[in-house]
Amino acid sequence: MNLLMITPWYPSEEDPVSGKFVRDQAEILAEEHNVAVLHGTGMTLKGYLKKGRTLKSVEKGVEVFRFSYPEIPRLARIFYLRKVKRLFGELANKKKIEVVHAHVTLPAGLAAVMINKKFNIPTVITEHASYLEKEMEHYRKLPLLKFAWRNANAVIAVSNSLKREIKKAVNREIEVIPNVIDTSLFGSDEQFTKARNEIRIIFIGHMNTESKGVDLLLKAMQDIIKETGRNIELHLYGGGYFLDKYKKMSEELNIADYCIFHGFQSPEKVRSGLARSDFFVLPSRAESFSIATAEAMACGKPVVVTKCGGPEEYVTGSSGYIIPPENEVELKKAILLMMSEYQSFDPEEISSIIEHRFGRKVFQSNINTLYSSLSSDR
Repeated sequence: MNLLMITPWYPSEEDPVSGKFVRDQAEILAEEHNVAVLHGTGMTLKGYLKKGRTLKSVEKGVEVFRFSYPEIPRLARIFYLRKVKRLFGELANKKKIEVVHAHVTLPAGLAAVMINKKFNIPTVITEHASYLEKEMEHYRKLPLLKFAWRNANAVIAVSNSLKREIKKAVNREIEVIPNVIDTSLFGSDEQFTKARNEIRIIFIGHMNTESKGVDLLLKAMQDIIKETGRNIELHLYGGGYFLDKYKKMSEELNIADYCIFHGFQSPEKVRSGLARSDFFVLPSRAESFSIATAEAMACGKPVVVTKCGGPEEYVTGSSGYIIPPENEVELKKAILLMMSEYQSFDPEEISSIIEHRFGRKVFQSNINTLYSSLSSDR
């Protein structure tokens, strides 16, 4: 099958983490299909005129087209749609595109539906955005979201909580196909002998917004360190706009010596960090799925997470603790409890939860069944 994926999020040299979950899907699908990816990035008009271009590369069997467009208020979406249409035309002249699969409704899903309207090619939209509820409150965006969802041949949500959000706006069938977890990389087979006294806690998440709750985690850690006097290390993986703010905050809270900020790291280095950690913490304010939580569990690590939309659908009592979001007191209690009980969790049992629910075979089966249904409906 010739498959075209359209996405605003995809890893690049400038941002190696953004859209990693989309790339994982593309690379797995490329094992059975011919996959091309259109990845658009907005730029200022000055930047676009100076550096705007389309770059083509082949990455692990996936044909990737990275293009830019001028991000001008009220006009950016038009520029984006025109660029997608032009690149689609160039691809369609070389091979017959059989399915267009967009990741994130705005702008990619809207572009996919426009292609569907003109060329009658089956279209799928996968929604990932944890900020979807805010998008739906925007009076200009809601009609576009509804238009895309109503006119796509299939709409996928990566979690049941996200499905419920979409169902508030449109009365149609919504598939739930979670993100895929690369259990060949994130597995429980790599364990490190603990020749150390400290407890090592790990957080993984982007820091472009405050939604991950790093501020709550740092405040809770201040109290825990004061009260216990334990030798604790908090390893934080991820970068972004708020990284420097959180570093400064750790200094102001007098816990900088206990916090190691690693910034953006490769999946291999993140995996190694997980293997060397005792448990994972995600005090997020909102999640649609939480790849980081699932990857930590795939490595056999127990977790402390908030009930924030995604993790509570697969985290159970055998894999960790779920607490209310925006609650520093409960976060502190859960971390203290995990510090005393993390060794009682079974790494193999935790890892098997992810393999059986989000492993590549499960994903391939679910997505191929969906693609086949689109072909049979034509």
